[in-house]
Amino acid sequence: LLAWCCRRSWFQSLFHSDIVLIRRFLAETHATDIHPTTVIYRSLSRHIWFAWSILEIERNLEQEFEKRVRVTGLSQLQNHHQQEQAIILVSYHNIFAKLIPLCLKHYKFENQATIGLTRSILQARGKQATESARMMEHARQLLTTTKLLKAWGIVFMLPDGFYGNDGVWVEFYNRRREFKTGFAELAESTHAMVIPVLPSLEEDGTFKLDILEPFDVDGPTRSREERIRSLTEQ
Repeated sequence: LLAWCCRRSWFQSLFHSDIVLIRRFLAETHATDIHPTTVIYRSLSRHIWFAWSILEIERNLEQEFEKRVRVTGLSQLQNHHQQEQAIILVSYHNIFAKLIPLCLKHYKFENQATIGLTRSILQARGKQATESARMMEHARQLLTTTKLLKAWGIVFMLPDGFYGNDGVWVEFYNRRREFKTGFAELAESTHAMVIPVLPSLEEDGTFKLDILEPFDVDGPTRSREERIRSLTEQ
């Protein structure tokens, strides 16, 4: 039913500005061979389905998480954590990435935290999520998690966005973009391994978290700047 609605023009008109952005992105980048109409209805259906699902998961984490989310590579992550290894989890910019902190909570990882959820945290405190307030909250999270990682904790760090001063320019999809190095600097200063997690939605409506192998860490023969660049490019 949701897929049928997301294919109808009257339903898509409710998301006009989003659809304009998707069409512009596809036209300028040639990012996929899939027809734009297919990309649009899939994007709408996935966002709406996730909005419904995340509420159910948050309300009843113990029962709903395993019913709605499939995790691969979990034992590998648990082994690294049990060996008292500091870990930073990273993911690409994706709405499904909100499942990663819930995964850590569900499987009862100790000494775990998330960096980047500034807006929702400020709103929960009854404060306005201004740019300066979000920056201060982000800095507070970084200080807290630095101590946690030095005690062999595990941290999920949302993409840095435009936070920070340093970045690495990467070419992709006919564009160049500066990727901020905050997570790599944090890993370097705390000797934490960086593990990518890829969230996605399966055809049957369940979500999937693929926990991959850690990023390669260059040896001590390379400078700090070179190691940070290597992690960011990976």
